[in-house]
Amino acid sequence: VLIYEMIAGRIPFAGDSVSETFANMINAEPQPLSRFASNVPNELQRIVAKMLRKTKDERYQTMRDLLTDLKNLNEGLSFAEKLERTASPEAENATAIPQATPGDANKETAETQRSFSQKIKNRKWVVALTVFAALIAGAIVFYQNWNLNQPPSVQDLYLQGRFYAVRENRADNDRAIQMLEQAVALDPNHALAHAELARAYGTRYFQFEPHQKQWEEKSHVELEKAFALAPDLPEAHEVRGFLLWMPANRFPHEQAIGAYRRALVLNPNLDEPHQQLGKIYLHIGLLEEALTEFRKSLELNPGNTMARYRIGIVLIHQGKYEEALRSLKSTPPDINPAIVGRDTVWLLISLDRREEAAELLAELIEKNPIDEGGQFASFKALLSALAGNAEQAEREIRDALEKGKGFGHFHHAAYIIACAYAALNKPEEAMRFLQMAAEDGYPCYPLFERDANLDSIRQNPKFQSFLSAQKRQWEYYKSLPQL
Repeated sequence: VLIYEMIAGRIPFAGDSVSETFANMINAEPQPLSRFASNVPNELQRIVAKMLRKTKDERYQTMRDLLTDLKNLNEGLSFAEKLERTASPEAENATAIPQATPGDANKETAETQRSFSQKIKNRKWVVALTVFAALIAGAIVFYQNWNLNQPPSVQDLYLQGRFYAVRENRADNDRAIQMLEQAVALDPNHALAHAELARAYGTRYFQFEPHQKQWEEKSHVELEKAFALAPDLPEAHEVRGFLLWMPANRFPHEQAIGAYRRALVLNPNLDEPHQQLGKIYLHIGLLEEALTEFRKSLELNPGNTMARYRIGIVLIHQGKYEEALRSLKSTPPDINPAIVGRDTVWLLISLDRREEAAELLAELIEKNPIDEGGQFASFKALLSALAGNAEQAEREIRDALEKGKGFGHFHHAAYIIACAYAALNKPEEAMRFLQMAAEDGYPCYPLFERDANLDSIRQNPKFQSFLSAQKRQWEYYKSLPQL
C-alpha cells in the first residue's frame, strides 16, 4: 500500500466514503499505476500488483522475496541508464541526414528533450527503488537483530522444555524444569506447558529424587492446572498415564494404559503415548505389542530416541542379543547414559562377554559415581557371582539395596540381584528378589521363562509355582480389550 501511494499519489482502494473504501479493499482490484503516473516500469507495476493480491498465497511470502525482486528491477534500470550514457554521439548521428531542414531541426530538438526527460524519469525510478530497497533491507536487518535480542516466547520455552523433558537424564531434566517454569510464569493459561512441567517434575521424582515428595506433589498440581484449562488436552492425558505408572501407585498398568489410549483417541498423531505404551508392554511381557508401539512412535517421529532405545531392550528380552547390540549402538547415549549403559552391560553379560561388561561398568561408575538406584552395583554383584566371588557379590548387593531405595526403576536392579543369587545357588534369596521385581512393576513372564541366568533354580518348586502364576497374569494382560 505504501509503495503504491508513493507512486500513484493515492491509496490503492480509495473510495468516496469509508464504507466504499472498505468494500473496495474486499472486492475491487486497484487501478493500474500507469493510470496515475507515466513511465512506470512494467516490472514495478507487476511487483506492486503482487503485493496487493487478495489471496495470501499469491502475495510475497517473505520480505526477502520482495527485496530480491526490487533489487533485480533496480539493477535492470541502472543498467539501461548506463547503456544510454555510454552511447557515443557519433553512433547516435551515424544514421542522421546530413542536411536537415529547419523543421527537422525542431523535431530533433523535441526528441532530444523527450529522451532527456525519459532519462531523468528513469534515474528517478532508480533512486526511488534504491531508497525503497534499502528501507526494506534495513527493516529485515532490524527485525532479525530485534528478534535475536528478545527473550524467548512462551511457545519457544514450551517446545524447548518438551524436548528436554522426554530425555530422562538429570541435566536435561534441569533444563526442562527451568524453561517450563518460565513458560507458565509468563502465561499461566498455557495448558500444554503445565502438562509438560508436570512430566518434568514427575521425572525428577521417579528417576532422581524419589525421597523428595515435593516433586510428586508439584507434578500433580501442574497436571490439574492443565486439565482445568483444557479437559480434553491429549498431552495432559498422556502425562496422566506417566504419573500413574509410579512406584508410589504400585505401577497400575491397566490404568496407565487407559490414559495413554485416551490421549491417542484425542490425537492419533502423538508419538510419545505410543512410546510410553511400549514401555509398559515391555515391563508386563507383551514384547511383540511393545515393538509395535515403539515402531508406531518412530513412524510418527523418527527423532523419538527413547523408542529407538527400547526396541533394543525388547530384543534383549527376546534373546536376540546380536540384533539388540546393533540397536543399542545406534542409540544416542546422552538420552539417559546410566540406563543405556546399564542395559549394554546386561547385553554383554548375556553374550558371555564378561570382561567387556566389567570394563564398561567401571567406566560408567567413574562417570556416574552416585549410581542412582543402585543399577551399577547390582550388575557388579552379578559379575562377582558369576565369577564365584560370593562375599564380594553380597557386599555389592547390599550397596545396590542401599542406593536403590525408592528408585523408580529399582525393579530392574531387583531382577539382576535375583540373577546374582541364582548364580550363587541361593534359591530362597533369588525367589525373594524375583517376587519383588514382579510385584514392583516388572512382571515380565517371557524373560523369567527363558533367561539362562535363572537356570540354576528352574527345578525349584517355588520358582515353578511363581512362573505358573506369572504366566496366568501374562495371559490376562494379553486378553485386555484396550490392547
